[in-house]
Amino acid sequence: MRKQKFAVWALTAALMTAALPVLAQQDDIPILRPKSQTTKPASATLLVTCDLVCNWKIDGEAKGRIDAGGSAKVKVELGQHVVYAVTEDGLDKMERDIEIKTTRQTIVRLALQPVHDDRLKAEQQVRDKADQEARDKAAKETIPGLDHFSRPKVMIAAPTRVSISAGVAGGLLVQKTAPVYPLIAREARVSGTVVIQITITKTGTVENLHVVSGPTMLRQPALDAVQTWRYKPYFLNGEPVDVDTTASVNFSLGG
Repeated sequence: MRKQKFAVWALTAALMTAALPVLAQQDDIPILRPKSQTTKPASATLLVTCDLVCNWKIDGEAKGRIDAGGSAKVKVELGQHVVYAVTEDGLDKMERDIEIKTTRQTIVRLALQPVHDDRLKAEQQVRDKADQEARDKAAKETIPGLDHFSRPKVMIAAPTRVSISAGVAGGLLVQKTAPVYPLIAREARVSGTVVIQITITKTGTVENLHVVSGPTMLRQPALDAVQTWRYKPYFLNGEPVDVDTTASVNFSLGG
């Protein structure tokens, strides 16, 4: 029994003695560790559209030209960005701050047309103001040799022709001849209203008749009837004037 234990101890001691050089060599072997992987920032696709032909940038970097109504794509990192666009003539420009929060495609629409319209409107207002100031200045200038009270007066002539509504014209009507209903129109069951543009002269007669609307078969009878109508003159500032108005002629199968 003692011999067996002694043999085991001897074997263990021998194994440990043999392992010492190997363990000593391992101390000199460098320890290999896995390389750390650098995480790339998440990126997304940015789709930029423009309603006018423009050159555009993102974060100060030129990205090229976009045709009117066209678009362009670019890869961007998540976060804040600045998109800038300018028309080819350099007169209309805009800048937009955007924030990309998702890796999905983000669409940015650049609307330069309203910017263009506002600029033209502002320029027109400046021109109109300058023109008005020039007219006001000219109106204030006095004519040499004439004082304020001796300036010639400008007389505005009263109009000799005006337009009135059919309702007002109806109140002036003093003679109304009924139209002749064509037999062929009755047999064809054609009815309706013919509207005629007319001029009432200073004496109350009717001139310049022109059909505005109505069934074709009934137009000539309507013209023949209205030609004979008579009106009271229409007065403006105490003077009779010619007036333009409309007259309506009704054709009813039940009449």
